[in-house]
Amino acid sequence: MRSCKTLKSKFGPSLNATDQRNILHKSTFNSYHFQPDLPKLPIPTVESTLNRYLTSLSAQEQTIGLSAIEKAKSLSNSEKPAIEKLHKMLLDYDSSIKDSSYLDGDWKEMYLKDRSGLPYNVTPFIGAKPDPNSKMNEITLRAANLAISGARMCLTLEKEMLEPDLFPIAKNMPEGTKRSVFRNILKYTPSGVKFTPPGNSVPVGLRTILSYAMLKSAPLDMSQYKNLFRSSRIPGKNKDSLKVTSGTRHVSFQARGRFYKLDVLNSDNEILDFESIHKGIQEIYSDAKNRDYNQNKSIGYLSATNRDTWAEARSHLEEISENNKENLSVIDGSILHICLEDAVKKPFTLDLLDFNSSVDDVKLMTETMLWGNGASRWWDKSISWIVTEGGDASVTFEHAWGDGVAVLRFLNETLGENFDDPKLVEPCTENTESSSWSLLEFELDERSEHDILKAKTEYDLNAADMQISAAATTGIGKSFFKKHKLSPDGVAQLAIQAAWQKTTDGEVCPVYQSCSTAPFRGGRTENLRACTIESVQAARMLSTNNFDAAGLKKAIRAAGAKHASLKNEAQMGQGFDRHIFGMKKRAEQAGIEVPELFSDDTFGFMSHFNLSTSTLDSPILSGGGFCPVVPDGLGVGYGFFEESTMCNALSRKSTQKVSPEDFSQAYVDTLRQIKTALE
Repeated sequence: MRSCKTLKSKFGPSLNATDQRNILHKSTFNSYHFQPDLPKLPIPTVESTLNRYLTSLSAQEQTIGLSAIEKAKSLSNSEKPAIEKLHKMLLDYDSSIKDSSYLDGDWKEMYLKDRSGLPYNVTPFIGAKPDPNSKMNEITLRAANLAISGARMCLTLEKEMLEPDLFPIAKNMPEGTKRSVFRNILKYTPSGVKFTPPGNSVPVGLRTILSYAMLKSAPLDMSQYKNLFRSSRIPGKNKDSLKVTSGTRHVSFQARGRFYKLDVLNSDNEILDFESIHKGIQEIYSDAKNRDYNQNKSIGYLSATNRDTWAEARSHLEEISENNKENLSVIDGSILHICLEDAVKKPFTLDLLDFNSSVDDVKLMTETMLWGNGASRWWDKSISWIVTEGGDASVTFEHAWGDGVAVLRFLNETLGENFDDPKLVEPCTENTESSSWSLLEFELDERSEHDILKAKTEYDLNAADMQISAAATTGIGKSFFKKHKLSPDGVAQLAIQAAWQKTTDGEVCPVYQSCSTAPFRGGRTENLRACTIESVQAARMLSTNNFDAAGLKKAIRAAGAKHASLKNEAQMGQGFDRHIFGMKKRAEQAGIEVPELFSDDTFGFMSHFNLSTSTLDSPILSGGGFCPVVPDGLGVGYGFFEESTMCNALSRKSTQKVSPEDFSQAYVDTLRQIKTALE
């Protein structure tokens, strides 16, 4: 965690008193200093994409059979001219995009055209650790510090003073005078001077090259940051849109099924008195607590339903009342959104040494943060905090606008300040004058009330259908894998596949593991495709318990090496999923038939991810979770601590192939097998 005081001296000049109140820091660089000099997201060659696809397909031989693989190989030859044509169309399309990538626009459109409800399908949660000082976790005080730090980050970014995202790529980073000199050189380095270094397929700007060489840091794409604040997804018929409202000065709140607006900035775009903001939140929470729970008439449920249904319901709400239209605009344009959750009265506990005592809390945390009471959730905001009466906090985020890198930066900045340099360390006094706030009341007619009750029924049925499990084990953490010179992530992916084999009588399935391509302009993600020939072989040894120690060690290291290689390729934009996605989009837009290789049942199988997996590594986070992406699949979140590891898994009871309880237990059992073999 980084303190605000450290950031001020580390990133640029010192701040005057006004700036100290209003911004996090003032970077030497403009926030978008490196953006024009980032390399464009590369497009793999047709040959490499076909080879990668066929290699990944070969790992599934046990499930799909050799004949399907042979057919795919034959199609890759016979349809290569058609695929080359689509590839050329993609290259032409990419050359027409100057400030982004071939992927970004289509990727946003994919999300925005998806008609599924956001919770239970695409929206994840990321949990924040509680403050070590328990008094700081009081619900209104914690919400106030989150709102203040969020507003400070918003202003820092708005003034383009936020330090650009620079990812360290070396253990020994430049320090002191040397670092300052390098930063000043980069500040005055001209933009737009580009080269294509040996081994690169795309030109790279001089600023980026010098950042790698001097600062030992990779500049990351900052385009997604423009949707972090004052941003919302707006439902539309057939396709949604993203809306950013400039100049707003408030944060929106939800409590007990009601919506509120709280001013946090004044007319000069400066943060209001910190204590007055806290007082406002106290009064909002008190107001909600003194009213009946708005359980059956909250429009929060509508934001969770089918997007076409929500678009119609929202349009109707706006038609019957100008006040409704204004209130929806208030929520859309709020700097960020905070849900105050009164159903959870005590802090969640996470005792990795006695995890059985924590399982129920981990399940409750996942349920509360991933869906909870739909009357007090709003799913359209780019960023929403959920803060419980027990003092725990989590973020949910709408996925069309961005990915984990931007959200993790938001968390690191705001939580880092909350832990190290909180703007409020004591509750406001009783005589503090509150910042201006108001209750947002919605006028409902019979149709709107019917829409809400229908959406509530659907929401509650989805909640009842979800099943959660969690498991952990000690003695197998970062230090263990460092000792044995293995990547924790590679071993975790192996354990996930072995657990799936153990709980499905030996089945093999494609695995989704997202990998960021943020070092590229307009980069989003690539699918690492963690299920490989090497991992299948190692997982088979573990699932059947048929191995000798030396053979298993060799197989584990081979699987780990392959995973590391795929991760490196994916990070460089050299997977196959996004390339194929881009070519299919060109075919769709041109009215051309998609090659059979990319549309047959085998490709459908390869796109059906029974195992959707993800991890985030940060000392300020307590965990996270997400629902399965296919009806019979699992959503598997995992993480490693210094001396332990934990995973949680979610499924739909009505359609699951594997129960999360069986899977999560098989996962930790597999890790114990691996530990025994390596020792």
